[in-house]
Amino acid sequence: VLGWARECCLKHEKNRQDLIKHGVVAQLKVLLEQDDVLSPVVRSVCALMRALVLDDDIRVVFGLAHEHARKLAEETLVTLINLTKKFKDKETMSELLMTLSALMVRSEFCQRFQEAGGLKFLMDVLAEFPESEVLRTWGLVNMGT
Repeated sequence: VLGWARECCLKHEKNRQDLIKHGVVAQLKVLLEQDDVLSPVVRSVCALMRALVLDDDIRVVFGLAHEHARKLAEETLVTLINLTKKFKDKETMSELLMTLSALMVRSEFCQRFQEAGGLKFLMDVLAEFPESEVLRTWGLVNMGT
C-alpha cells in the first residue's frame, strides 16, 4: 500500500493534497512509532514522505510541497530522528537521511534536529559508513553542514 501511495503521488499534486488532507501523516507516524517496525516499512514510509513533498506536477502553477514538508516535519521529525538511533543498516539510514533533508524547510526544524543531537548523529554516520557516497552526500550537502 505504501508503494502504491508513493506511485500515486509522483507527478500528481492533487493526489498528494488528498492524501495529506485525509490524514496520511498521522497514519505514517503511527507506523513509524510501532515498537516492532521493520526496516522495509521504514524505507517505504520514508519514500512516501519524500513523494508527498515533491513539486513536480506541471499542471499546477503553485503546489503545496512546502506546506506538506512543514506538516510532515512538525509531526514526524522527532520520530524520524529516533529511528536513526534504532536502524543502523546503510539502506535504512540512507532513506532516513534523504527524508530528513527533504523535511528541513524551516530553520526551526534544523534547530530541532540540532537540539536532538543531529550533528553528532551525522558525524557518527560518516564515521560508521565512510565508504558510502550516498550517506556522505545526503548527510553533508543536504543537511547544510
